[in-house]
Amino acid sequence: MTRFLLRAAFSLGALFALPVLAQGGKDTEGINQGMKKENPSLFLECDAAVPAEIAAGIRKDLTYSDWFKLVDSGTNANYTVKVKGSGPFEVYLDGRIKSAFRLDIGGLQGGWRHHGLVDEIITRAFKGNNLMPAYYKPALCRSRIAFVANKGGVKEIYSCDLSGGELQKLTAYGTIATEPNWAPDGNHFVFTAYGRNTTNVLLRDLSGSPRLLASFPGLNSSPAVSPDGTNIAMVLSKASQVDIYTMNVSTKQFKSLTNDSNIDSSPTWSPDGKSICYVSSTVTASGSKVGRPQLRILNLTSNKVSTIANDGVERVGPDWSRDSGLIVYAKKVGGYRLCVFDPKSNTEKILTKVEASFEAPSWAPDGRHVVAASGGKLFIIDTHYEKVTPIPLSLGGCNLPAWSPLVKN
Repeated sequence: MTRFLLRAAFSLGALFALPVLAQGGKDTEGINQGMKKENPSLFLECDAAVPAEIAAGIRKDLTYSDWFKLVDSGTNANYTVKVKGSGPFEVYLDGRIKSAFRLDIGGLQGGWRHHGLVDEIITRAFKGNNLMPAYYKPALCRSRIAFVANKGGVKEIYSCDLSGGELQKLTAYGTIATEPNWAPDGNHFVFTAYGRNTTNVLLRDLSGSPRLLASFPGLNSSPAVSPDGTNIAMVLSKASQVDIYTMNVSTKQFKSLTNDSNIDSSPTWSPDGKSICYVSSTVTASGSKVGRPQLRILNLTSNKVSTIANDGVERVGPDWSRDSGLIVYAKKVGGYRLCVFDPKSNTEKILTKVEASFEAPSWAPDGRHVVAASGGKLFIIDTHYEKVTPIPLSLGGCNLPAWSPLVKN
């Protein structure tokens, strides 16, 4: 799921070597200033040998990765990054970080060159920082955001990088393809597609054909892959009620996790794969009225169910971070506000206080940012400073984003 080899201490893959250049001493404690109120300021300097498209990509990734505040002058910047060469690149991190490294990205294509370089910069820069939560993992540029877009009345799944670039159309069903969810390797995703008489759950390799996972009469939807990739949770109505099931990827066997009259949906796995958070709506005995959706957590070992903030307020669209262990979701407070819930402390924090409603949040692989939809557009939300950044996309009707793990290609 990761791509770059730093030194032995930063070993993330065996694609190529990254010999370290001259060190101005040890790597220091990393970023340790400018983090109390806003990101530390950074001045980027690329020499004439750096290809223009790489230089522009580095700047764009540094902007949208949102770990630094880019400034136009190095005079008062907290830090300066200097990039030299045409590949391999030499990168120098100044300020309080006295280090340099050499990065050979000659075997990579397109945006993956600058994505990898920026991930390396922010990972090294924030190494050992003691002002940010320990679960933050700064790298996020080597990832994709899948989402649903409505083009000409047809809903298909697309993907882009964190700045909205490298747009790709991932499905072409001509009807409705929706609810993308990434597998742990970042190269496969599951989704829901509408057929003539039923919905279907499918698995797709980015470079291959889709594989049908569930097509029972009625509802088949909301697939979510477990952290170890062995099981897929989904919503089925195969027993004449809407429940959460899991399917074992190897045996193709289904197991019912919920079994009641409630309408259950939107499952998301805990980081250890031992629990599932989902949306549950009660139904009256007559079936004529549905209650406000609530978030529940099912412990798969004990089968015990708990409710998040059992106050009757509507909460929907949960996503469980594999790094922080926090759950992000939309809470109806006038409009829909994004919130994070900490299962350990049983506390809730509202992230978005602006008037716009946000839906379907999904965690970035850095454990700090989420992507969410509002008004048919996508936005990146910083859970640390509550900053909201729009992702520029030419497509309309964008919704249901899913942020991938770090990927290898």
